[in-house]
Amino acid sequence: FFVVPVATGALLVKLLIHERFAIGLSALYAILGSVIFNGEIPGALNVEAGIYLVFSQVAAIVFLRNVKDRLAIVHSGIGMMIVNVISVLLFVFLSFEKYAMSEVFILLGFGIAAAFFSAVLTMGLLPFFETSLGILSDIKLLSLSNPNQPLLRKLLIEAPGTYHHSIMVANLSETACEAIGANGLLARVGAYYHDLGKTVRPHYFIENQMSIKNPHD
Repeated sequence: FFVVPVATGALLVKLLIHERFAIGLSALYAILGSVIFNGEIPGALNVEAGIYLVFSQVAAIVFLRNVKDRLAIVHSGIGMMIVNVISVLLFVFLSFEKYAMSEVFILLGFGIAAAFFSAVLTMGLLPFFETSLGILSDIKLLSLSNPNQPLLRKLLIEAPGTYHHSIMVANLSETACEAIGANGLLARVGAYYHDLGKTVRPHYFIENQMSIKNPHD
């Protein structure tokens, strides 16, 4: 059970749905893990497996903060790796069994591998769930905020004044949302695209009327 990348589910749920739901499912996954890895003893639970799995998942959720790019998942994986190593060492030191150094290093390798595979699987599976379920995650919002997006490039080239206006609205919206605990990233990306309709007749709007006559006159 040390090498099972169970945190993949917790990371995906947090990115796609909600953090509290991810924590709740982490507890469920830990219970299922304690049943699955019970040594095939009916009615018995592997408490060690349950504790390890819940620590690994909660660490992944806690360390997944400030999702600015996919590196946030890597940072979460590193934090999960540290917690896994500490958990393995704790189990080894508290165990009544005698462990050889080679066995300890193998178990530590399993903990590191579990964190690595969890991060890799999360990054690999996230686009499929976003597309198939139509969920707008923070990672997807960050890709939509890229200035090289075709619609944003169209706005910049055809209506530069409106583009600058959208940037200012985005900054104000994000700051306001962060002040009240709302989703600042969602507001920022929405502000980037909120005036795309002006690209149909850009010179009919005052912010694009540079050195030209106002057509409304």
